[in-house]
Amino acid sequence: MPAIEAAGGVLWRSGDRDVEGDRDVEVDRDAEVDRGAVVEVALVHRPRYDEWSAPKGKLHRGEHPLLAAVREVGEETGLGGPVGRPLGEIRYKVGGRPKRVLYWAMQIASGGNGFVANDEVDELRWLPPEEAVELMPAGHDQHVVHELTRDPRATRAVIVVRHASAGSRKRWKGPDGERPLDPKGRRQAKRLAGLLALYGVTAVHSADTRRCLETIEPFAERAGVAVVEEPLLSEDGYRAAPEDAAKRLIEIVTAPRACVVSTQRKTMPALTDTLASFGLVGPDVTLTKGAFAVLHLTKGADPQLVALETFD
Repeated sequence: MPAIEAAGGVLWRSGDRDVEGDRDVEVDRDAEVDRGAVVEVALVHRPRYDEWSAPKGKLHRGEHPLLAAVREVGEETGLGGPVGRPLGEIRYKVGGRPKRVLYWAMQIASGGNGFVANDEVDELRWLPPEEAVELMPAGHDQHVVHELTRDPRATRAVIVVRHASAGSRKRWKGPDGERPLDPKGRRQAKRLAGLLALYGVTAVHSADTRRCLETIEPFAERAGVAVVEEPLLSEDGYRAAPEDAAKRLIEIVTAPRACVVSTQRKTMPALTDTLASFGLVGPDVTLTKGAFAVLHLTKGADPQLVALETFD
């Protein structure tokens, strides 16, 4: 019997703010609060089961788990935030049928008073993690709250995309750098645009080959962000000047914002080796066409890798 697939998120607020009644107030800078650490997580109450949990719900047919997680969080809480690091999964049975729920962290910047009660969820509470765990049914969402607080550092996403499908290199008659996406690749690029929009990306970089640019352009147009062409991050550019390319990659990765880099297959091992030299990611990341890897890095000038995940 196939598992019921579901997704959700653990909404959290940091030590940059506290709550007084229904309004936000800044945390006292002299108080013993780790600014940027988890202070509260959001739980929702489901009257049907009379239980408290993190917001979650079943995937629609053909829906990507990331999209489902953000949709369900928004529907159940009226809130949202950029998708953060993965928090793992929980498995249990519903009416004898197995169910799997994938979770991601989602930090919100505002106090979050947009909740409206509905038939499925009638109450939302912001609680310290230890109180939230006590309120949850044993063996369910407690695990993902524990995982969040195990490493409560705020993160930003650095996303590496391998260009989408572009037909056969051998059959293309023109210069390889001018080879465009094929119909499948254009569909992949359109789907990528919706997924990359979940990460709060503010910078877009791409190797200067046509297929890399066409892969990332739908997202850049949707986000209103200009694409910065990176000749050094193409196969030819990296081959000609590997040290300069490595330096440029590190400049992109260490800049203090969420970003996307679109590149080619033969460049991927060199790129991941460079990242590995800075302790950011191992050299074994492989991506199919149109796939992407997300490096969840700590914020600041000296980023550290908190989590790595890849998506077809």
